[in-house]
Amino acid sequence: MLPRSLKNKALTSILELGCVFAFLFTMPVVAQEIAQEIAHNKMAHKVVRLQVGIALPPYVINKGNSGAELDIIREALAFEGYRITLALRETAKHDVMRVVSSGNELGGCYSKPYIFYRNVAISLSSRRLIVDGIGDLRGQRVIGTSSAAETLGVNFTNILSDIKGFDEVLEVREQNVRLFNGQTDLVVGDINIFNWMVENTELPNPVDSSQSIAVHPIFEPSPKYLLFRDPVICEAFNRGVERLEQSGRYQEILNAYGLF
Repeated sequence: MLPRSLKNKALTSILELGCVFAFLFTMPVVAQEIAQEIAHNKMAHKVVRLQVGIALPPYVINKGNSGAELDIIREALAFEGYRITLALRETAKHDVMRVVSSGNELGGCYSKPYIFYRNVAISLSSRRLIVDGIGDLRGQRVIGTSSAAETLGVNFTNILSDIKGFDEVLEVREQNVRLFNGQTDLVVGDINIFNWMVENTELPNPVDSSQSIAVHPIFEPSPKYLLFRDPVICEAFNRGVERLEQSGRYQEILNAYGLF
């Protein structure tokens, strides 16, 4: 199992190579026109009020109103002449809400998936645990956030009673501390959030966050949707995301935040 530093270097090399090929096959003139169009439309007077909820870096970062999700939303809507304003609490004035999964329980227009969370199980490489499926969590000490049962799927929920000691925490940071201290066998959650916390937050001494981890991809990617009150803005957002993807800008945003 490669240490995290070597994995990150390898991933960075792959992403850099991908960017080179993207540059070779994308006309600079087109890219420049797209950048100018986004910059121009960000000044549009059509305002979309967005409920952002709690911060989940690197997807949503409070400081500077940044994050991969917010950048995608902001730039996709800018293509269509909208600019966004942010609020943490839900009110009747909001035009759009961030939601985890689609369904008919809420009225409005669900967008197409615009980003995917990468839920996995994580253990210390030194433990040499074999986790090839959700069933392998049985008998293990597992820790996740309070929303784990909701976000990790019905298969995970069905085996909760068989897990040796499933524990819920409010903060992802606490998951990291317990894993590196050997207080749990496995952490379940999004790998991008886990990595961000390790690399951008200070963990208390003597927690050794340089330990190599093993990533077990036993969960399906979790799609993220927006819920719009106005179907016209909903369709505009879908078109904007498609244009981001076609231009290569979408992947640039993911790369900028180190997302898998």
